[in-house]
Amino acid sequence: MWHIKNVMIGSLVNHAEAIIEWNLASDQNYHPHTNHGGCDNCKGAITINSVSGDITRNQLYYIVAHASKFIPSGSKRINISNLPANLIGTALILPNQQIAVLLQN
Repeated sequence: MWHIKNVMIGSLVNHAEAIIEWNLASDQNYHPHTNHGGCDNCKGAITINSVSGDITRNQLYYIVAHASKFIPSGSKRINISNLPANLIGTALILPNQQIAVLLQN
């Protein structure tokens, strides 16, 4: 929920042109990571087991996959207003001139 609200929707609402997650892939020990104030236990979108080679798709994988399915490259954020108090969201005009709305309740 935090990533959808703060990274996906929050970045777009604050005029970001791209959304970048911390780490797309990590191993079972959360490596690589930085010990200089960064997250030392954040999972990537996928976890690759360095022993078995197994790949696990984590929540972040599905968050990015869902958003990117409906918001293609070249989309532009447009303002929406008067959302109910229990919703946060943003809207985008797509390159084909359709509108996509990303909401979280």
